[in-house]
Amino acid sequence: ARGLASYGINNIILAICTIVFFVKILFGHFVDYYLALHPLLVYKMPWQLVTSIFVHSGFEHFFVNMFILLFFGSELERRVGSGNYLKIFLISGIAGSLAYLAFAYLTKSFAFAMGASAAIFGIMGALAIMAPHIRVFIFPFPIPINIRTAILLFAAIDLFLLPFSYQTGIAHIAHLAGLFVGLYFGKVMRIKRGFELY
Repeated sequence: ARGLASYGINNIILAICTIVFFVKILFGHFVDYYLALHPLLVYKMPWQLVTSIFVHSGFEHFFVNMFILLFFGSELERRVGSGNYLKIFLISGIAGSLAYLAFAYLTKSFAFAMGASAAIFGIMGALAIMAPHIRVFIFPFPIPINIRTAILLFAAIDLFLLPFSYQTGIAHIAHLAGLFVGLYFGKVMRIKRGFELY
C-alpha cells in the first residue's frame, strides 16, 4: 500500500478513471451494465456502489471531473495525507451512491448513474473547511471567488435543481451527500489534527 501511495492516491484515482474511460469506449455496454450504479440491479452487484464512482458517461463528463480532481484532489491529499484523502474520496463517493439509490426509490426513477462528482464534492467540502482562503474560478466568470462561497453556490444550485433531476440527467442528491460528508471530515480532521488555516 505504501508503494502505491508513493505515486499519490489522487494520481492513481485519475489513472483508474482514465483506464475505465478508454475501456468504456471499447466495451461501453459491459462497463455501463456491470460498473455503473443501477438502482434495480445493485442488490445483485453491490460493487456498483464503488465502481460507479470511476465511470463517466462521455468525454465532457470525464474531462471536467478529472480537471477538477487534478487540482483539488492533489491539494487536499497534500494537506491530509494519502490515507485520509482516500477515505474522504471513497466515503463521499459511496455516500453519493447511497443517497442516489434512496432518491431513485422515492421518486420511482431508476436511471443508472455514474461519475466521481459526489467524491469531488466531498473533496471540495473538506477543503472549504480546512483551507477556506482558497479561491476558485467558476466558468465563465473571470473573477476568483472564495471556495466556501463557491461551495454554497454549488449546493444552492443542486438544491434548486433536485426536484428536476430526471430532466437535468444529473444526480444532484449525490452531489449534496458527498458535500456533507466532505464538510464533516474536514471539520473532524481540522479539530483532531489542529490544522492551521493557511
